[in-house]
Amino acid sequence: GTFYGNYSECMKFNGEISSLQDDSFGPQGPDMKYTVDPDMKWREVFTSWALVLGGEGVGEGNRQVWDKVAIAINQAKTEGRESGTNPHPGLDYLEMIPVAGQQSPLTQDHLKEVEKYLQLSSSCLLHPLASLLTQLVEAYTASYGGVRSHPTLLPHAIQELSSISCRLYTLVRTLFPALPPPDSSLWVSTTGTDGITVTPTSLLHPLLLPPLHPTLFMLYALREAKPDSIYWERILRWNKHPDKALLMFLDVDTKLYHPEEEHQHRDRDKYFLNAINTLQQIKTTFTPQNKLAVVLAMFKAITSASSSITWSMDTLLPVCMYVVVRARVLQLGAELAMLQDLMETYLFQGEQGIMLTTLLAAYHQMLRESVFIN
Repeated sequence: GTFYGNYSECMKFNGEISSLQDDSFGPQGPDMKYTVDPDMKWREVFTSWALVLGGEGVGEGNRQVWDKVAIAINQAKTEGRESGTNPHPGLDYLEMIPVAGQQSPLTQDHLKEVEKYLQLSSSCLLHPLASLLTQLVEAYTASYGGVRSHPTLLPHAIQELSSISCRLYTLVRTLFPALPPPDSSLWVSTTGTDGITVTPTSLLHPLLLPPLHPTLFMLYALREAKPDSIYWERILRWNKHPDKALLMFLDVDTKLYHPEEEHQHRDRDKYFLNAINTLQQIKTTFTPQNKLAVVLAMFKAITSASSSITWSMDTLLPVCMYVVVRARVLQLGAELAMLQDLMETYLFQGEQGIMLTTLLAAYHQMLRESVFIN
C-alpha cells in the first residue's frame, strides 16, 4: 500500500493488509540453520584423549586405559621433576587404579570414591582429564565470553554445554564402567537417607560449571537484564524502610513479628536473619544441586523461626519476599533462570521443587508490586 503524511505527526495508509500463514505456534527455539552442530565442534580436543589413552570402549579395554593413564601421569611427573615443578599433593593417589566404579553394583561408598577421583584428576594438570577439561573450558570461554557475550548466544551455549557433557561422560565411563549408561540414571541406596540419583549431569556439572560459570552466567544476566533492573529498583527502595513498614507492606502474618512495638527509623534486619544469610550463599554455589540445597535450607530456616503458626503458602510467600528483599542478592532473576535451565527433571520433584516454585513466585510478585511503600 501507500503511506501519506509526516511520521512524527500523523500518517495515513491506503492499501491491503493480509496475514501470512504460519503452521508454527508458540515461542520458537533458536534458528540453528546456519550454525555448526555442537557435536561437531572441538573434535580435535576430544581426539587428544584417544591419542593418549587409546580406544573409547567400555569393558575389556578398561585395564589398558588405566595403564596408559598411569604412564601419562608418570611421564608428566618425570618432566615436572626435571623442570623443578612441585608435584600435585594427590598425585600418588591418582596413579593407582581405584576399585570403585569398576564393577556393578555401584554403592554409596564407591560413588563417593569416584567423585573424589574426578575432582582430584580435574585439578591435577598432569592428568589427561585435567588437560582435556582445560582445553574445553578455554574453547568455550573463547566462543561465548568477553566482548562476544550477547543474549542471542545463550541457546547455543546451553546446547554446546550439553554436547560437551555427553561426550566427556563417554570418556569418563571408560574409566568407571559401573556408572550408568549415557541418557540414563542410576539409583544408589544410602543408609539413613532417601538415596541418591546418579546421572551423567550430576557427575560432570561439579567439574564443568565452576570454571564455565562466569561465561554462562553473563549470558543469563544479559537476557534477564530488564526484569532484574525492576527487581533491583525495588530492593534499593524497600530496604530504606524499617522492618515494621516492610513487613506490613508485604502483608506478613502479624504472629511472626510484633507490630505494636515502637520501631526506630533504622530498625532493619531483625527478623529471619538465618534465612537471609542462607539465601545470600546462592552466589557462592555453581551447580543446580548446590543452589537448590541453598533454597531448601532458606525455607527450613524460615519455617523453624516460629512454631506457633501453620505454614501455608499464603503465609510463606510474604515471608519469602521479605527474606529476598533483605538478602539483597544481585541479579536474582538470572540466578533463577540459570537454575531452571540447567537442573534435571528429577530435581523438581518433592520438597525442593515446591520451594523453588515459591521462590520464583516471590520474585515475580515483587516485579508487580508498587515500588513505593506508603
